[in-house]
Amino acid sequence: MLIFNLPEYKKLAQEIARGKSEKIKRGGFEKRIFPNGESQLILKSKVAGENCAILGGISAPNELIDLLFLSDLLKKDGAKKVIAVVPYFSLSRQDKSEPDKSWGMKSLSNIFLSSKFDNIISLDLHNEYGRKMFKNKLVSIETVQLFADQIRKICLQDYCVIAPDEGAKARAGKLAELLRCRQFGYFKKVRTNNYTKHLKYHGDIEKIAVIYDDILDTGATLISAVKELRRLGFDEIYIFVTHGQFTGAKWKQLSKFGVKAIYATNSIPKKTTSKLIKELSAAGLIKKYLLSSPRK
Repeated sequence: MLIFNLPEYKKLAQEIARGKSEKIKRGGFEKRIFPNGESQLILKSKVAGENCAILGGISAPNELIDLLFLSDLLKKDGAKKVIAVVPYFSLSRQDKSEPDKSWGMKSLSNIFLSSKFDNIISLDLHNEYGRKMFKNKLVSIETVQLFADQIRKICLQDYCVIAPDEGAKARAGKLAELLRCRQFGYFKKVRTNNYTKHLKYHGDIEKIAVIYDDILDTGATLISAVKELRRLGFDEIYIFVTHGQFTGAKWKQLSKFGVKAIYATNSIPKKTTSKLIKELSAAGLIKKYLLSSPRK
Protein backbone atom coordinates (compact mmCIF):
# COMPACT_ATOMS: atom_id res chain seq x y z
CA MET A 1 0.00 0.00 0.00
CA LEU A 2 1.07 3.57 -0.73
CA ILE A 3 0.19 6.43 1.62
CA PHE A 4 0.10 10.01 0.36
CA ASN A 5 -0.20 12.97 2.71
CA LEU A 6 -1.13 16.62 2.65
CA PRO A 7 1.81 18.80 3.84
CA GLU A 8 0.71 19.30 7.48
CA TYR A 9 0.40 15.54 7.97
CA LYS A 10 3.92 14.63 6.88
CA LYS A 11 5.06 13.61 10.37
CA LEU A 12 2.09 11.30 10.94
CA ALA A 13 2.54 9.75 7.49
CA GLN A 14 6.20 9.05 8.30
CA GLU A 15 5.17 7.27 11.49
CA ILE A 16 2.59 5.15 9.67
CA ALA A 17 5.10 4.12 6.99
CA ARG A 18 8.06 3.70 9.36
CA GLY A 19 10.34 0.66 8.79
CA LYS A 20 12.39 -0.58 5.83
CA SER A 21 10.33 -3.68 5.15
CA GLU A 22 6.93 -2.25 5.93
CA LYS A 23 3.90 -3.07 3.82
CA ILE A 24 2.99 0.63 3.72
CA LYS A 25 5.23 2.88 1.65
CA ARG A 26 5.02 6.62 1.17
CA GLY A 27 3.80 7.96 -2.14
CA GLY A 28 4.59 11.38 -3.55
CA PHE A 29 2.89 14.16 -5.45
CA GLU A 30 3.57 17.79 -6.22
CA LYS A 31 1.15 20.69 -6.08
CA ARG A 32 1.59 23.37 -8.71
CA ILE A 33 -0.10 26.73 -8.10
CA PHE A 34 -0.54 29.00 -11.10
CA PRO A 35 -0.38 32.84 -11.00
CA ASN A 36 -4.17 33.03 -11.21
CA GLY A 37 -4.52 30.93 -8.03
CA GLU A 38 -5.60 27.71 -9.73
CA SER A 39 -3.78 24.52 -8.79
CA GLN A 40 -2.82 21.19 -10.32
CA LEU A 41 -1.50 18.01 -8.72
CA ILE A 42 1.33 16.03 -10.33
CA LEU A 43 1.80 12.40 -9.30
CA LYS A 44 5.37 11.31 -8.48
CA SER A 45 4.65 7.61 -7.78
CA LYS A 46 3.43 4.71 -9.89
CA VAL A 47 0.06 3.60 -8.55
CA ALA A 48 -1.33 1.19 -11.16
CA GLY A 49 -2.74 -1.84 -9.34
CA GLU A 50 -1.86 -0.43 -5.91
CA ASN A 51 -4.04 0.18 -2.86
CA CYS A 52 -3.59 3.81 -1.80
CA ALA A 53 -4.43 5.96 1.20
CA ILE A 54 -4.52 9.75 1.38
CA LEU A 55 -3.86 11.31 4.80
CA GLY A 56 -5.05 14.84 5.48
CA GLY A 57 -7.57 17.19 7.01
CA ILE A 58 -10.68 18.87 5.67
CA SER A 59 -10.85 21.96 7.91
CA ALA A 60 -9.63 24.32 5.19
CA PRO A 61 -11.40 24.37 1.80
CA ASN A 62 -8.13 23.84 -0.09
CA GLU A 63 -7.45 20.68 1.95
CA LEU A 64 -10.75 19.13 0.93
CA ILE A 65 -10.17 20.08 -2.71
CA ASP A 66 -6.68 18.55 -2.65
CA LEU A 67 -8.03 15.30 -1.18
CA LEU A 68 -10.67 15.09 -3.90
CA PHE A 69 -8.27 16.00 -6.71
CA LEU A 70 -5.71 13.46 -5.52
CA SER A 71 -8.27 10.66 -5.16
CA ASP A 72 -9.44 11.29 -8.71
CA LEU A 73 -5.84 11.37 -9.98
CA LEU A 74 -4.94 8.09 -8.27
CA LYS A 75 -7.96 6.30 -9.73
CA LYS A 76 -7.28 7.81 -13.15
CA ASP A 77 -3.75 6.39 -13.06
CA GLY A 78 -4.94 2.91 -12.15
CA ALA A 79 -5.01 2.69 -8.34
CA LYS A 80 -7.04 -0.34 -7.26
CA LYS A 81 -8.43 1.19 -4.10
CA VAL A 82 -8.26 4.67 -2.54
CA ILE A 83 -8.92 5.32 1.15
CA ALA A 84 -9.29 8.76 2.73
CA VAL A 85 -7.59 8.96 6.14
CA VAL A 86 -9.05 12.01 7.90
CA PRO A 87 -8.05 11.69 11.59
CA TYR A 88 -10.16 14.66 12.69
CA PHE A 89 -13.38 14.88 10.73
CA SER A 90 -14.20 18.58 10.69
CA LEU A 91 -17.85 19.65 10.92
CA SER A 92 -18.70 16.40 12.74
CA ARG A 93 -20.59 18.47 15.33
CA GLN A 94 -22.85 19.80 12.57
CA ASP A 95 -24.75 16.52 12.47
CA LYS A 96 -28.31 17.80 12.84
CA SER A 97 -30.54 19.66 10.42
CA GLU A 98 -31.55 23.10 11.72
CA PRO A 99 -33.71 25.72 9.97
CA ASP A 100 -31.74 28.42 8.12
CA LYS A 101 -28.37 26.76 8.89
CA SER A 102 -26.03 24.73 6.70
CA TRP A 103 -25.80 21.03 7.54
CA GLY A 104 -22.06 20.35 7.51
CA MET A 105 -21.97 16.57 7.90
CA LYS A 106 -24.72 16.00 5.34
CA SER A 107 -22.93 18.19 2.79
CA LEU A 108 -19.66 16.34 3.40
CA SER A 109 -21.37 12.98 3.04
CA ASN A 110 -22.78 14.05 -0.33
CA ILE A 111 -19.30 15.14 -1.47
CA PHE A 112 -17.47 12.01 -0.31
CA LEU A 113 -20.10 9.58 -1.57
CA SER A 114 -19.81 11.07 -5.05
CA SER A 115 -15.98 11.04 -4.95
CA LYS A 116 -13.48 8.37 -6.00
CA PHE A 117 -12.83 7.28 -2.42
CA ASP A 118 -13.73 3.68 -1.69
CA ASN A 119 -14.03 4.44 2.01
CA ILE A 120 -13.02 6.98 4.66
CA ILE A 121 -11.48 6.41 8.07
CA SER A 122 -11.38 8.80 11.00
CA LEU A 123 -10.70 8.75 14.74
CA ASP A 124 -13.50 8.97 17.31
CA LEU A 125 -16.19 10.56 15.19
CA HIS A 126 -18.38 12.86 17.29
CA ASN A 127 -21.36 10.51 17.19
CA GLU A 128 -22.80 7.50 15.38
CA TYR A 129 -25.58 9.49 13.71
CA GLY A 130 -23.08 11.44 11.63
CA ARG A 131 -21.36 8.26 10.50
CA LYS A 132 -24.60 6.74 9.20
CA MET A 133 -24.91 9.54 6.64
CA PHE A 134 -21.98 7.99 4.77
CA LYS A 135 -23.75 4.68 4.05
CA ASN A 136 -21.13 2.46 5.74
CA LYS A 137 -18.23 4.11 3.88
CA LEU A 138 -17.01 6.01 6.95
CA VAL A 139 -15.16 4.04 9.64
CA SER A 140 -14.58 5.57 13.07
CA ILE A 141 -11.56 4.08 14.88
CA GLU A 142 -11.78 4.20 18.67
CA THR A 143 -8.75 5.56 20.53
CA VAL A 144 -9.91 4.70 24.06
CA GLN A 145 -7.36 1.89 24.43
CA LEU A 146 -4.57 4.38 23.67
CA PHE A 147 -5.65 6.53 26.62
CA ALA A 148 -6.20 3.57 28.94
CA ASP A 149 -2.65 2.41 28.26
CA GLN A 150 -1.29 5.90 28.99
CA ILE A 151 -3.17 6.14 32.29
CA ARG A 152 -1.65 2.83 33.35
CA LYS A 153 1.81 4.11 32.38
CA ILE A 154 1.58 7.18 34.59
CA CYS A 155 0.38 4.97 37.46
CA LEU A 156 -2.48 7.10 38.73
CA GLN A 157 -3.98 6.05 42.06
CA ASP A 158 -7.31 6.97 43.68
CA TYR A 159 -8.82 8.51 40.56
CA CYS A 160 -12.28 8.97 39.11
CA VAL A 161 -13.13 8.90 35.38
CA ILE A 162 -15.33 11.87 34.49
CA ALA A 163 -17.39 12.89 31.46
CA PRO A 164 -17.55 16.71 31.09
CA ASP A 165 -21.13 16.48 29.81
CA GLU A 166 -23.85 13.90 29.25
CA GLY A 167 -22.85 13.46 25.61
CA ALA A 168 -19.47 12.12 26.72
CA LYS A 169 -20.86 9.59 29.22
CA ALA A 170 -20.70 6.57 26.91
CA ARG A 171 -17.17 7.42 25.78
CA ALA A 172 -15.92 7.96 29.34
CA GLY A 173 -17.75 4.84 30.46
CA LYS A 174 -15.71 2.73 28.02
CA LEU A 175 -12.50 4.17 29.44
CA ALA A 176 -13.59 3.38 33.00
CA GLU A 177 -14.48 -0.16 31.95
CA LEU A 178 -11.08 -0.75 30.33
CA LEU A 179 -9.36 0.54 33.45
CA ARG A 180 -11.68 -1.43 35.74
CA CYS A 181 -12.34 1.82 37.53
CA ARG A 182 -15.56 1.88 39.54
CA GLN A 183 -15.31 5.58 40.37
CA PHE A 184 -17.23 7.53 37.74
CA GLY A 185 -18.87 10.91 37.34
CA TYR A 186 -20.41 13.28 34.80
CA PHE A 187 -21.79 16.79 34.48
CA LYS A 188 -25.20 18.00 33.42
CA LYS A 189 -24.94 21.31 31.63
CA VAL A 190 -26.66 23.98 29.57
CA ARG A 191 -24.85 25.89 26.86
CA THR A 192 -25.63 29.42 25.67
CA ASN A 193 -24.03 31.51 22.93
CA ASN A 194 -21.83 33.35 25.43
CA TYR A 195 -20.78 30.80 28.03
CA THR A 196 -21.02 27.24 29.25
CA LYS A 197 -22.44 26.63 32.72
CA HIS A 198 -22.27 23.32 34.55
CA LEU A 199 -25.37 22.79 36.61
CA LYS A 200 -24.45 19.81 38.74
CA TYR A 201 -21.83 17.11 39.13
CA HIS A 202 -23.11 13.57 39.53
CA GLY A 203 -20.79 10.85 40.75
CA ASP A 204 -17.90 9.88 42.95
CA ILE A 205 -15.23 12.13 44.43
CA GLU A 206 -11.61 11.03 44.64
CA LYS A 207 -8.19 12.66 44.92
CA ILE A 208 -7.57 12.67 41.16
CA ALA A 209 -9.94 13.45 38.27
CA VAL A 210 -9.48 11.90 34.82
CA ILE A 211 -11.62 13.85 32.35
CA TYR A 212 -12.22 12.16 28.99
CA ASP A 213 -13.81 13.68 25.88
CA ASP A 214 -13.43 13.64 22.10
CA ILE A 215 -12.73 17.32 21.36
CA LEU A 216 -10.99 20.21 23.12
CA ASP A 217 -11.79 23.33 21.11
CA THR A 218 -11.61 26.60 23.07
CA GLY A 219 -11.63 24.81 26.42
CA ALA A 220 -14.70 26.63 27.76
CA THR A 221 -16.55 23.45 28.73
CA LEU A 222 -13.51 21.94 30.40
CA ILE A 223 -12.66 25.11 32.32
CA SER A 224 -16.16 25.11 33.85
CA ALA A 225 -15.83 21.42 34.73
CA VAL A 226 -12.38 21.82 36.26
CA LYS A 227 -13.43 24.77 38.43
CA GLU A 228 -16.31 22.75 39.86
CA LEU A 229 -14.15 19.69 40.46
CA ARG A 230 -11.62 21.77 42.37
CA ARG A 231 -14.44 23.21 44.47
CA LEU A 232 -15.61 19.68 45.26
CA GLY A 233 -12.18 18.69 46.53
CA PHE A 234 -10.31 17.06 43.66
CA ASP A 235 -6.57 17.78 44.09
CA GLU A 236 -5.22 16.83 40.65
CA ILE A 237 -6.87 16.82 37.25
CA TYR A 238 -5.77 15.14 34.02
CA ILE A 239 -7.52 15.73 30.70
CA PHE A 240 -7.60 13.19 27.87
CA VAL A 241 -9.01 14.20 24.47
CA THR A 242 -8.81 12.65 21.02
CA HIS A 243 -8.80 15.88 19.05
CA GLY A 244 -6.91 18.86 20.45
CA GLN A 245 -7.87 21.95 18.48
CA PHE A 246 -6.65 24.42 21.13
CA THR A 247 -8.48 27.34 19.56
CA GLY A 248 -7.58 30.78 20.92
CA ALA A 249 -5.93 31.23 24.32
CA LYS A 250 -8.71 30.51 26.82
CA TRP A 251 -7.77 26.83 27.21
CA LYS A 252 -4.42 27.91 28.69
CA GLN A 253 -6.31 28.85 31.87
CA LEU A 254 -6.70 25.13 32.61
CA SER A 255 -3.26 25.01 34.21
CA LYS A 256 -4.40 27.56 36.81
CA PHE A 257 -7.06 25.21 38.15
CA GLY A 258 -5.01 22.13 38.94
CA VAL A 259 -4.76 20.51 35.51
CA LYS A 260 -1.47 18.61 35.50
CA ALA A 261 -1.49 17.58 31.83
CA ILE A 262 -3.62 17.43 28.70
CA TYR A 263 -3.14 14.28 26.64
CA ALA A 264 -4.26 14.50 23.01
CA THR A 265 -3.63 12.41 19.91
CA ASN A 266 -1.90 13.80 16.82
CA SER A 267 -5.15 13.73 14.84
CA ILE A 268 -4.68 17.48 14.35
CA PRO A 269 -1.14 18.74 13.61
CA LYS A 270 0.18 20.40 16.77
CA LYS A 271 0.37 24.20 16.59
CA THR A 272 1.28 24.98 20.18
CA THR A 273 4.45 24.41 22.19
CA SER A 274 2.71 24.39 25.57
CA LYS A 275 4.35 21.99 28.03
CA LEU A 276 0.88 21.24 29.38
CA ILE A 277 0.07 19.21 26.25
CA LYS A 278 1.33 15.65 25.90
CA GLU A 279 0.94 14.11 22.45
CA LEU A 280 -0.05 10.48 21.91
CA SER A 281 0.46 9.09 18.42
CA ALA A 282 -2.47 7.42 16.68
CA ALA A 283 -0.18 6.12 13.90
CA GLY A 284 -0.36 2.55 15.18
CA LEU A 285 -4.17 2.51 15.18
CA ILE A 286 -4.36 3.91 11.65
CA LYS A 287 -1.68 1.54 10.39
CA LYS A 288 -3.42 -1.48 11.91
CA TYR A 289 -6.67 -0.61 10.15
CA LEU A 290 -5.01 0.04 6.78
CA LEU A 291 -3.21 -3.31 6.89
CA SER A 292 -6.33 -5.20 7.93
CA SER A 293 -8.78 -3.57 5.51
CA PRO A 294 -9.93 -5.64 2.51
CA ARG A 295 -7.66 -5.29 -0.51
CA LYS A 296 -10.47 -5.24 -3.07
